[in-house]
Amino acid sequence: MVSGKKRQLNYELLRILAMLMIVCLHYLSKGGLLGDPARADMTATGYAAWVVEALCIVAVNVYVLISGYFGGDSLETIGKRLTFWEVMRKPLKIWKQVFFYSMLFGCGAIVLGLQAFDPYRFFSYCFPSVTEHYWFATSYIFLCLLMPFLNAGVSCLDQKELRCLLLGFLLIFSAAKTLIPMQLPWDKYGYDSLWFVVLYLTGAYLRRYEMSFWARRWRAAALYLGSTAAVFASFFLIRLIYLKTGMLGERINYGYTYNFLFCYTGAVGLLSIKPKAPSPR
Repeated sequence: MVSGKKRQLNYELLRILAMLMIVCLHYLSKGGLLGDPARADMTATGYAAWVVEALCIVAVNVYVLISGYFGGDSLETIGKRLTFWEVMRKPLKIWKQVFFYSMLFGCGAIVLGLQAFDPYRFFSYCFPSVTEHYWFATSYIFLCLLMPFLNAGVSCLDQKELRCLLLGFLLIFSAAKTLIPMQLPWDKYGYDSLWFVVLYLTGAYLRRYEMSFWARRWRAAALYLGSTAAVFASFFLIRLIYLKTGMLGERINYGYTYNFLFCYTGAVGLLSIKPKAPSPR
């Protein structure tokens, strides 16, 4: 088991790669390159954009998996009684950063006259975590609050019990929405803290039980590439069904959600590639 007290350059590189993927996702969506998947006249450029989207959509899941992977380091201190402020230190640190930048840019734009005053928008800037102005930060803060309890739970389970727990979560919150062609009541597309819990436990599992299957990186790479291909294939096939029958129009790009099963497996594959860290000079 690798110590989490020192920075691991290979995982720092993975974080950088994930951030570049997120930038690419925003560029594709905000730049209008994806276009409307329901249109019949999609060009080769449009299809290429959706392929790139499939390659990058795993990035957010990878971030949370890394948190779970290194969160296992705190399992060594499970016997230590944590104070209230020790539990709250990390969530408060993230909350302060989110609040600072929300007020700086959001309210600053209103004060400078760059943006018209709107009461709802103003309060979303003042209370960014409560209003989910930044959805990732909100979900991650709640995950941080739960981390001590998740670590304690993981420490009490053996490999079989933890695997069964994970499979149960995946069946309910990922496999079901992947297979059933309807909107499930609890499906938040992976934007909620509950899905972050599933990812965190997955990272902790991979940390504690290194599987021989990942001994060769090509297997993990194959899982990542195969999963992204499956995400795009789901988009392509459902789009064909929609164009021929007019059905499932609202589910064309359903595979491009964080709790879609192949988005999950793709993130696990990318994490498990474990790029080799540069040797120190």
